[in-house]
Amino acid sequence: MRSLNGEEPITKPALRYAWYVVIVLMACFALSFIDRQILSLLVGPIKAELGVSDTRIGLLQGLAFALFYSVMGCRWAASRIAGADEPSSHCRF
Repeated sequence: MRSLNGEEPITKPALRYAWYVVIVLMACFALSFIDRQILSLLVGPIKAELGVSDTRIGLLQGLAFALFYSVMGCRWAASRIAGADEPSSHCRF
């Protein structure tokens, strides 16, 4: 196998690791998508059970997810800049 620039061949372990990363990222995306879809499917029963308005459901679906992903993304970036190497340090509060 040759690399795109034609200088060095791509080794099999590097290619295997690249596909591993792609598969892990696809699994993370799929779980994130499923999580949002489950909440959308349960809107009717949640509204009926808790008696919440459409506005509160909209805030739960939109604003809560946006804030969660923004805050966790900033915490992850800050821990990477600070040099934290262990993955568990990204999720501490």
